[in-house]
Amino acid sequence: MKHHLAIACSLLALTACDKTPEQTAKTLPLQVSAADTIYYGGDILTMTGDKPEYAQAIATQGEKIIFVGDKTKALEHKFGKTKLIDLQGKTLMPGFVDGHSHVYGVGLQAMVANVLPSPDGDANSVEQIVNILTAAQNNPDYTTFIKKTGAILGFGYDDAELDRYPTKMDLDRVSTEKPVIIIHTSGHLSVANSKA
Repeated sequence: MKHHLAIACSLLALTACDKTPEQTAKTLPLQVSAADTIYYGGDILTMTGDKPEYAQAIATQGEKIIFVGDKTKALEHKFGKTKLIDLQGKTLMPGFVDGHSHVYGVGLQAMVANVLPSPDGDANSVEQIVNILTAAQNNPDYTTFIKKTGAILGFGYDDAELDRYPTKMDLDRVSTEKPVIIIHTSGHLSVANSKA
C-alpha cells in the first residue's frame, strides 16, 4: 500500500512539471472579479498623486472599487448582470472625501446679502458693507429671507480685507427697526446692530 502511494505521489509530481510557466500562463484562464457596474465615457479622476490623474473606466463590486484603468481591461470584469454606465462626458471622482464641510453656508449665502470682499463680492470696506445691506432690503433675492426672519443678514465679511472692524453703530445705519447681523467668512464671528 505504501508502495502504491509513493508511485501516485511521484506521478502527480511529474505531471506538474511537464509545463513551462509560459505555457501555464497561456492556457489557464485569467481570473477576474465580476463587476456590478462599470463606468466609462467621462473624465474619471483618480485623485492619486499631487496632480489629478485620469482613467478611462472604473469597475465596482458592491461598495468597493475593483478596477481603475483603461476601458478594455475594465470590460474584462463584465459578466451577465454587470451594468454599463456611459458618463457621457461627465466627471466622476471615486473616493472623493470631504473631511470638514459647511454645506449649510452655501445655501445661506444664496439667501442673504453677500458681504464677501473681492473677488467674490464687493465688500472691501465697512462703508460698502453698509451700502450692500441697505440695498438688500429692496433686492428680491434677499427680501424673502428678510420677510420670513424679520432680520437683515449678510454673510462673508472678512476683517482682514476691510479698512476697519465693523461695529454695532455701522449696522444701526442700515436699520434701527430690524435686527441686522453680519457673519464673518469663517462662520465663527458676527457683528450685530442694537436691535439684534
